[in-house]
Amino acid sequence: MSYCRWSSDNYSCDVYAYETEWGFQVHVADKRYVGDIPSLPDILKVSNSEFFEAYKRQMEAIDKAESRKIGGEYDGKSFGYDTLEELLEGLLDIRSKGYLVPDWVFGVIRDEISV
Repeated sequence: MSYCRWSSDNYSCDVYAYETEWGFQVHVADKRYVGDIPSLPDILKVSNSEFFEAYKRQMEAIDKAESRKIGGEYDGKSFGYDTLEELLEGLLDIRSKGYLVPDWVFGVIRDEISV
């Protein structure tokens, strides 16, 4: 299961964080798109044709978009964590360095910790 992923989070996330059989893995992007990338609607709340049209608009914008180096200390690095608590702290650290990690990701992880 992935907690966040740059492409599936409408390109508003600089990390790909997921669970593995050995713990949790985080990869940090070294580039991000410049400008606005259209968001995709919730696939469960729109028709297939509406979703497909939104997807086409997003892909067209990506094809035209420029990407630039992020320029942070963690560009292109990967991190492994044994526990959800370590994952949470790691992502908080990554975000403190200027990388984009959506707020909701921290809520999901905190919810899992409290179970």
